Amino acid sequence: RRTKLVAVGVASNGLGTIHDMDRVCAAARDVGALSFLDAVHYAPHGLLDVEATACDFMVASPYKFFGPHAGALFGRRALLDTLAPDKIALSDDGLPRAENCHMSRWELGTSNFEASAGVSACVDYVASLGDRFGGVAADSAPSRRDRLRAGFAAIALHEHLLKKQFLEGAAAVPGLSVHGLDDPTRATERTATFAVSKAGLDPAALVERLADRGVIATSGNHYCSFWPALGLDAVGGAARLGFLHYNNCADVARALEALDAA
Repeated sequence: RRTKLVAVGVASNGLGTIHDMDRVCAAARDVGALSFLDAVHYAPHGLLDVEATACDFMVASPYKFFGPHAGALFGRRALLDTLAPDKIALSDDGLPRAENCHMSRWELGTSNFEASAGVSACVDYVASLGDRFGGVAADSAPSRRDRLRAGFAAIALHEHLLKKQFLEGAAAVPGLSVHGLDDPTRATERTATFAVSKAGLDPAALVERLADRGVIATSGNHYCSFWPALGLDAVGGAARLGFLHYNNCADVARALEALDAA
Protein backbone atom coordinates (compact mmCIF):
# COMPACT_ATOMS: atom_id res chain seq x y z
CA ARG A 1 0.00 0.00 0.00
CA ARG A 2 3.00 2.27 -0.35
CA THR A 3 2.39 2.35 -4.11
CA LYS A 4 1.69 5.87 -5.38
CA LEU A 5 1.74 5.44 -9.16
CA VAL A 6 1.01 2.45 -11.41
CA ALA A 7 2.37 2.88 -14.95
CA VAL A 8 1.48 0.21 -17.52
CA GLY A 9 1.47 -0.18 -21.28
CA VAL A 10 -1.97 -0.86 -22.70
CA ALA A 11 -0.33 -3.21 -25.19
CA SER A 12 3.24 -4.44 -25.61
CA ASN A 13 4.99 -3.05 -28.66
CA GLY A 14 7.41 -5.98 -28.36
CA LEU A 15 5.03 -8.94 -28.15
CA GLY A 16 1.65 -7.45 -29.05
CA THR A 17 0.00 -8.57 -25.79
CA ILE A 18 -3.02 -6.48 -24.75
CA HIS A 19 -3.20 -5.96 -21.00
CA ASP A 20 -6.33 -5.79 -18.85
CA MET A 21 -6.48 -2.06 -18.16
CA ASP A 22 -9.77 -2.16 -16.26
CA ARG A 23 -8.20 -4.56 -13.78
CA VAL A 24 -4.94 -2.57 -13.54
CA CYS A 25 -6.70 0.74 -12.89
CA ALA A 26 -9.05 -0.84 -10.35
CA ALA A 27 -6.07 -2.33 -8.50
CA ALA A 28 -4.39 1.08 -8.43
CA ARG A 29 -7.52 2.73 -7.02
CA ASP A 30 -7.80 0.03 -4.36
CA VAL A 31 -4.48 1.12 -2.82
CA GLY A 32 -4.99 4.85 -3.43
CA ALA A 33 -2.49 5.03 -6.29
CA LEU A 34 -2.71 6.95 -9.56
CA SER A 35 -2.80 5.07 -12.87
CA PHE A 36 -0.75 6.08 -15.92
CA LEU A 37 -1.43 4.22 -19.18
CA ASP A 38 0.93 4.18 -22.14
CA ALA A 39 -1.36 3.63 -25.12
CA VAL A 40 1.24 4.25 -27.83
CA HIS A 41 1.21 0.75 -29.29
CA TYR A 42 -2.49 0.10 -28.77
CA ALA A 43 -3.73 3.34 -30.37
CA PRO A 44 -3.90 2.19 -34.03
CA HIS A 45 -5.62 -1.07 -33.09
CA GLY A 46 -8.41 -0.12 -30.69
CA LEU A 47 -10.53 2.68 -29.30
CA LEU A 48 -8.98 4.61 -26.41
CA ASP A 49 -11.55 5.16 -23.67
CA VAL A 50 -10.40 6.94 -20.52
CA GLU A 51 -13.90 6.87 -19.07
CA ALA A 52 -14.19 3.09 -19.39
CA THR A 53 -10.82 2.42 -17.76
CA ALA A 54 -11.21 5.30 -15.25
CA CYS A 55 -7.47 5.92 -15.57
CA ASP A 56 -5.85 9.07 -14.22
CA PHE A 57 -3.47 9.63 -17.13
CA MET A 58 -3.11 8.26 -20.63
CA VAL A 59 -0.53 9.09 -23.28
CA ALA A 60 -0.27 8.25 -26.98
CA SER A 61 1.81 9.19 -30.00
CA PRO A 62 -0.30 10.26 -32.99
CA TYR A 63 2.26 8.97 -35.48
CA LYS A 64 1.23 5.51 -34.33
CA PHE A 65 -2.36 6.11 -35.40
CA PHE A 66 -1.53 7.53 -38.82
CA GLY A 67 -0.73 11.12 -37.83
CA PRO A 68 2.34 13.32 -37.35
CA HIS A 69 5.04 13.01 -34.70
CA ALA A 70 3.52 14.65 -31.65
CA GLY A 71 2.53 13.78 -28.11
CA ALA A 72 -0.97 13.43 -26.66
CA LEU A 73 -1.66 13.47 -22.93
CA PHE A 74 -4.92 12.91 -21.11
CA GLY A 75 -5.01 13.75 -17.44
CA ARG A 76 -7.87 14.23 -15.04
CA ARG A 77 -8.52 17.95 -14.78
CA ALA A 78 -8.19 18.06 -11.01
CA LEU A 79 -4.75 16.44 -11.24
CA LEU A 80 -3.49 18.58 -14.11
CA ASP A 81 -4.69 21.65 -12.22
CA THR A 82 -2.93 20.79 -8.94
CA LEU A 83 0.22 18.80 -9.73
CA ALA A 84 3.34 20.93 -10.11
CA PRO A 85 4.85 20.71 -13.60
CA ASP A 86 8.45 21.62 -14.41
CA LYS A 87 8.04 24.97 -16.16
CA ILE A 88 9.60 28.38 -16.43
CA ALA A 89 8.19 30.94 -14.04
CA LEU A 90 6.80 33.22 -16.76
CA SER A 91 4.76 30.58 -18.58
CA ASP A 92 1.03 30.39 -17.95
CA ASP A 93 0.03 28.43 -14.86
CA GLY A 94 -3.45 27.44 -15.97
CA LEU A 95 -5.07 24.84 -18.18
CA PRO A 96 -5.96 25.61 -21.83
CA ARG A 97 -8.56 28.36 -22.25
CA ALA A 98 -9.28 31.24 -24.61
CA GLU A 99 -7.43 33.78 -22.44
CA ASN A 100 -4.11 31.92 -22.76
CA CYS A 101 -4.63 30.98 -26.43
CA HIS A 102 -5.34 27.41 -25.31
CA MET A 103 -1.82 26.91 -24.03
CA SER A 104 -1.20 24.96 -20.86
CA ARG A 105 0.95 24.91 -17.75
CA TRP A 106 2.00 21.47 -19.01
CA GLU A 107 3.49 22.78 -22.24
CA LEU A 108 6.87 24.48 -22.56
CA GLY A 109 5.95 27.08 -25.15
CA THR A 110 3.89 27.75 -28.24
CA SER A 111 1.98 24.70 -29.37
CA ASN A 112 2.89 22.89 -32.58
CA PHE A 113 -0.21 24.00 -34.46
CA GLU A 114 0.79 22.18 -37.65
CA ALA A 115 1.04 18.88 -35.78
CA SER A 116 -2.26 19.58 -34.02
CA ALA A 117 -3.96 19.99 -37.39
CA GLY A 118 -2.45 16.70 -38.50
CA VAL A 119 -3.65 14.96 -35.34
CA SER A 120 -7.18 16.19 -35.93
CA ALA A 121 -7.00 14.99 -39.54
CA CYS A 122 -5.85 11.49 -38.58
CA VAL A 123 -8.67 11.19 -36.03
CA ASP A 124 -11.08 12.19 -38.79
CA TYR A 125 -9.52 9.52 -41.01
CA VAL A 126 -10.22 6.76 -38.48
CA ALA A 127 -13.75 8.14 -38.06
CA SER A 128 -14.18 7.91 -41.84
CA LEU A 129 -13.51 4.17 -41.59
CA GLY A 130 -16.63 4.00 -39.44
CA ASP A 131 -18.56 5.68 -42.24
CA ARG A 132 -17.18 3.35 -44.93
CA PHE A 133 -16.90 0.02 -43.14
CA GLY A 134 -18.56 0.36 -39.74
CA GLY A 135 -22.18 0.57 -40.79
CA VAL A 136 -22.69 4.17 -39.62
CA ALA A 137 -25.70 5.66 -41.38
CA ALA A 138 -24.98 9.14 -42.70
CA ASP A 139 -28.59 10.24 -42.17
CA SER A 140 -28.37 9.43 -38.44
CA ALA A 141 -26.08 12.43 -37.76
CA PRO A 142 -23.61 10.38 -35.69
CA SER A 143 -21.07 12.10 -33.48
CA ARG A 144 -17.38 11.78 -34.29
CA ARG A 145 -17.06 9.53 -31.24
CA ASP A 146 -19.73 7.21 -32.63
CA ARG A 147 -17.92 7.15 -35.96
CA LEU A 148 -14.59 6.40 -34.23
CA ARG A 149 -16.20 3.58 -32.27
CA ALA A 150 -17.54 2.09 -35.51
CA GLY A 151 -14.21 2.62 -37.26
CA PHE A 152 -12.24 0.78 -34.60
CA ALA A 153 -14.83 -1.99 -34.53
CA ALA A 154 -14.25 -2.48 -38.26
CA ILE A 155 -10.47 -2.40 -37.70
CA ALA A 156 -10.73 -5.01 -34.93
CA LEU A 157 -12.82 -7.34 -37.08
CA HIS A 158 -10.40 -7.13 -40.01
CA GLU A 159 -7.25 -7.41 -37.91
CA HIS A 160 -8.70 -10.44 -36.12
CA LEU A 161 -8.71 -12.31 -39.42
CA LEU A 162 -5.09 -11.31 -40.08
CA LYS A 163 -3.99 -12.36 -36.58
CA LYS A 164 -5.59 -15.78 -36.82
CA GLN A 165 -4.18 -16.36 -40.29
CA PHE A 166 -0.67 -15.44 -39.19
CA LEU A 167 -0.71 -17.49 -36.00
CA GLU A 168 -2.14 -20.55 -37.71
CA GLY A 169 0.34 -20.24 -40.56
CA ALA A 170 3.33 -19.55 -38.30
CA ALA A 171 2.70 -22.79 -36.40
CA ALA A 172 3.39 -24.68 -39.63
CA VAL A 173 6.72 -22.96 -40.43
CA PRO A 174 9.64 -25.21 -39.38
CA GLY A 175 11.91 -23.63 -36.76
CA LEU A 176 9.74 -20.53 -36.30
CA SER A 177 8.79 -19.35 -32.82
CA VAL A 178 6.17 -16.69 -32.06
CA HIS A 179 6.89 -15.08 -28.70
CA GLY A 180 4.01 -14.10 -26.45
CA LEU A 181 0.47 -15.25 -27.11
CA ASP A 182 0.59 -17.70 -30.02
CA ASP A 183 -2.82 -19.37 -29.62
CA PRO A 184 -5.14 -18.34 -32.50
CA THR A 185 -8.17 -18.80 -30.23
CA ARG A 186 -6.81 -15.99 -28.01
CA ALA A 187 -6.20 -13.55 -30.85
CA THR A 188 -8.46 -10.95 -29.23
CA GLU A 189 -5.90 -10.68 -26.41
CA ARG A 190 -3.14 -9.38 -28.66
CA THR A 191 -2.53 -6.92 -31.49
CA ALA A 192 -1.36 -7.91 -34.96
CA THR A 193 2.28 -7.23 -34.00
CA PHE A 194 4.41 -10.36 -33.79
CA ALA A 195 7.85 -11.02 -32.32
CA VAL A 196 9.39 -14.05 -34.02
CA SER A 197 12.62 -16.03 -34.04
CA LYS A 198 13.80 -18.69 -36.44
CA ALA A 199 16.18 -21.45 -35.47
CA GLY A 200 19.71 -20.88 -36.75
CA LEU A 201 19.24 -17.18 -37.53
CA ASP A 202 19.80 -14.15 -35.35
CA PRO A 203 17.07 -11.47 -35.64
CA ALA A 204 19.09 -9.16 -37.90
CA ALA A 205 19.85 -11.96 -40.34
CA LEU A 206 16.21 -13.01 -40.40
CA VAL A 207 15.13 -9.45 -41.16
CA GLU A 208 17.64 -9.24 -44.02
CA ARG A 209 16.31 -12.44 -45.55
CA LEU A 210 12.74 -11.18 -45.26
CA ALA A 211 13.74 -7.90 -46.93
CA ASP A 212 15.28 -9.86 -49.81
CA ARG A 213 11.79 -11.28 -50.35
CA GLY A 214 10.05 -7.92 -50.15
CA VAL A 215 8.81 -8.24 -46.55
CA ILE A 216 9.79 -5.42 -44.22
CA ALA A 217 10.40 -6.21 -40.57
CA THR A 218 12.59 -4.85 -37.76
CA SER A 219 14.99 -6.49 -35.35
CA GLY A 220 16.29 -5.64 -31.89
CA ASN A 221 14.92 -5.08 -28.41
CA HIS A 222 12.19 -2.63 -29.51
CA TYR A 223 12.65 -0.69 -26.27
CA CYS A 224 11.61 -3.75 -24.23
CA SER A 225 13.54 -5.20 -21.30
CA PHE A 226 11.98 -8.67 -21.02
CA TRP A 227 14.15 -10.46 -23.58
CA PRO A 228 16.46 -12.07 -20.97
CA ALA A 229 13.42 -13.79 -19.46
CA LEU A 230 12.69 -15.26 -22.89
CA GLY A 231 16.30 -16.35 -23.38
CA LEU A 232 16.78 -13.90 -26.24
CA ASP A 233 19.06 -11.29 -24.70
CA ALA A 234 22.21 -12.77 -26.26
CA VAL A 235 20.82 -12.22 -29.77
CA GLY A 236 19.43 -8.77 -28.99
CA GLY A 237 15.72 -9.54 -28.97
CA ALA A 238 13.64 -10.72 -31.90
CA ALA A 239 12.40 -9.87 -35.35
CA ARG A 240 9.10 -8.02 -35.41
CA LEU A 241 6.37 -7.94 -38.04
CA GLY A 242 3.18 -5.93 -37.85
CA PHE A 243 -0.10 -5.78 -39.72
CA LEU A 244 -2.72 -3.04 -39.71
CA HIS A 245 -6.12 -2.45 -41.24
CA TYR A 246 -4.64 -1.54 -44.61
CA ASN A 247 -3.00 -4.96 -44.90
CA ASN A 248 -4.88 -7.95 -46.30
CA CYS A 249 -4.74 -11.72 -46.23
CA ALA A 250 -2.41 -11.76 -49.24
CA ASP A 251 0.10 -9.70 -47.25
CA VAL A 252 -0.02 -12.20 -44.40
CA ALA A 253 0.45 -15.11 -46.80
CA ARG A 254 3.42 -13.35 -48.37
CA ALA A 255 5.02 -12.80 -44.96
CA LEU A 256 4.51 -16.44 -44.00
CA GLU A 257 6.03 -17.63 -47.28
CA ALA A 258 9.05 -15.39 -46.69
CA LEU A 259 9.46 -16.69 -43.15
CA ASP A 260 9.28 -20.26 -44.41
CA ALA A 261 11.90 -19.60 -47.09
CA ALA A 262 14.27 -17.58 -44.87
